[in-house]
Amino acid sequence: MIRSANLDVLYIGMTGTITQSGDFKGQGLDGRLTNTRGKGESAKQWFEWMAGKYGEKLRIEFAYCDLRRSPKFVESYLLQAYLNDFETLPSENQAF
Repeated sequence: MIRSANLDVLYIGMTGTITQSGDFKGQGLDGRLTNTRGKGESAKQWFEWMAGKYGEKLRIEFAYCDLRRSPKFVESYLLQAYLNDFETLPSENQAF
């Protein structure tokens, strides 16, 4: 998720998993965006909180990857690249 006004990356995440047999499993992007957050917080509540904290112009960017790269690998790669560049994680990523 990116704050549009100055293009700050706020959060890097993933959707879905790869099963032991190599098949994609889990929620798609729509499920990820509407899933509960943390301690039972609805997606609507979370997006309202984000808009209140960062302003109403939030931009969500996503990429579909082939199955040769697991969603967790891509998320970790992007988080590591961000960490290398900025020596911190995006503000809404607590750990990885």
